[in-house]
Amino acid sequence: MSARPWGGRDVVAAALVVSLLAAYCAATAPLLGFALIACIVLASWVVSRPELVLFVLVAAMPWEAMLNFPTESLSVVKLLGLALAAAYFLQATRRGAEMRFPPTLVLALLLGMVVGVSLLVSPELSLGLTKGIRYAFFIGFLFLIVQMVGDREIAKGMLRVLCLATVAAGLYGIFLFITGAVERASGPIEDPNDFAYMTATVLPVAAYLYGETKQSKPLWGFALFVLLAATALTLSRGALVGLGALLLWAVLSRRIGATRLFWTGITVVGLTVIAFAIWAPLINERLEEKDRIGSENVSSRTSFWSAAEQMTYDHPLLGIGPGRFGVEAPNYVRNNPIALQDPVVHNMYLEVLVESGPLALALFLLMIISAWMAAAAAERQARNRGDPQIARLAATVKAMLIVATVSGLFLSEQVAPPIWLACGLAGSGALALVPAVRPRRTGTSTVLAQA
Repeated sequence: MSARPWGGRDVVAAALVVSLLAAYCAATAPLLGFALIACIVLASWVVSRPELVLFVLVAAMPWEAMLNFPTESLSVVKLLGLALAAAYFLQATRRGAEMRFPPTLVLALLLGMVVGVSLLVSPELSLGLTKGIRYAFFIGFLFLIVQMVGDREIAKGMLRVLCLATVAAGLYGIFLFITGAVERASGPIEDPNDFAYMTATVLPVAAYLYGETKQSKPLWGFALFVLLAATALTLSRGALVGLGALLLWAVLSRRIGATRLFWTGITVVGLTVIAFAIWAPLINERLEEKDRIGSENVSSRTSFWSAAEQMTYDHPLLGIGPGRFGVEAPNYVRNNPIALQDPVVHNMYLEVLVESGPLALALFLLMIISAWMAAAAAERQARNRGDPQIARLAATVKAMLIVATVSGLFLSEQVAPPIWLACGLAGSGALALVPAVRPRRTGTSTVLAQA
């Protein structure tokens, strides 16, 4: 006896059962009911609208530290990543889409292989498993961006979501700082330096969106203000150095003229004066505290860098293993003025080197360089073709890379969202190089031909 094919009545019956279950949960356990409804909506997007799943995952990233449930190892963000992977493969199966493997993605996959080998040969596999999973998550995230972001509109939608979610996180961090709940602005990302890295890297996105449309200028202008204020209130010097490098690049490449630079400076000074006028005691107290421990922080980071250098000499091939610097640090760090539990190197390049070896560092650097070259080539071609929108989007990716890579000299952010998102965009279809179009005359008519 053959099975009866799935029909329209079956869909209606299933929908009715799910609706009744959701209604019961909402009445007896509202939180469970809300979660069930969210899962149903997400499941429908997995099947029919995979780009919306991507947007939800991007929106969750600035709030990752507050979404560590049901467990820290299987958090909401990781579950969303699994849902996004399922959505992509369902879509690819239906449409028969070919996978794209730009150099940036190939280098990221090779980096993942080297990190995996380093993890397998490390003395204690369990200690590095969490970090190894984060590497796998972000490499998978880069892969999915490359495959799913096929045009400018999806890329812009993703950037809007990223900016709005980060602005909301920035407002929360500012609120906690003003109320005295935290000494330096943080909140949804617990460490102020990690929080600053996120807000500073998204600043170029807000600037890009501000220049895109006249109707939304007030919204994105407010976003610029919030992100700049949140970054400043973290008192993270690494993030501020990254923004300084961005400003220098913008001036030297003539992306910011003298007039705009002047008014930008006036605006920043004015906002600073207003902030000090309103919250002078609180800000002065935090600055004095930061200044007091500033020299100790410099000495502490120097000692960590020296320890990383010595560890590399002792483990020159595959490093000490992902996530093991904090375990090995007591055996190498000397005269550290600040006692820290499970410290990091405070330099993402050195941390990749010491934990996974020189080959991993080379692949990590080549991935970033490849992303920069792809964005630069896309910008150059877009300008030649008279497409300012793609040129601005490519320049935004370059700006994100500048902040992320320069700030990374002082922060351990190799497994944080910004740099992987920027590299993914650089290799995506939104910036994919297409043949230039030029006119060709045939008789008295002119047709467009592929150059």
